[in-house]
Amino acid sequence: LVINDANVKVIYANQNGPRPQKPFITISVGPVNTTGMPIKGDIDDSGLQRVTSYMSFIAEFNAYSDELHYSEFLLSYIQKYFRTDIAFLHFAGDISYMRTVSGVMTIPQVQGVVWENRALLEAEFSVTQTVIDNVGLIESVVITNNETGKSQTINN
Repeated sequence: LVINDANVKVIYANQNGPRPQKPFITISVGPVNTTGMPIKGDIDDSGLQRVTSYMSFIAEFNAYSDELHYSEFLLSYIQKYFRTDIAFLHFAGDISYMRTVSGVMTIPQVQGVVWENRALLEAEFSVTQTVIDNVGLIESVVITNNETGKSQTINN
């Protein structure tokens, strides 16, 4: 995650540890959903086949800060970064698309007895996953005539 402030910690959401000092950002990733049928390539001479699947998931970013509107600024910066060519280069072309589910929203919450500055950004990502599947090769087929008992072998 690209942030221009070295003091901002980025952590996974819903962890059982102490919270870092503010400002910090939490990231949570929702369930990964398969979006369509996989694309299967030709089987090569070794019996290997490339299989590409498309999946999507929603990532939720929450920013917390003691400084007024700084949490919104942090998430706006991230949102702008996702809209650049640099972001697609960063993910090595594995992202098919990214769309904002909900733009940066201010959602203050009570932390103890005081209100805490919090902002939320939800973004959906579509990614590709390519695996090499060892489907094997049929080297030969044996055909047997049940009446005569004779067999014939067909080699690849």
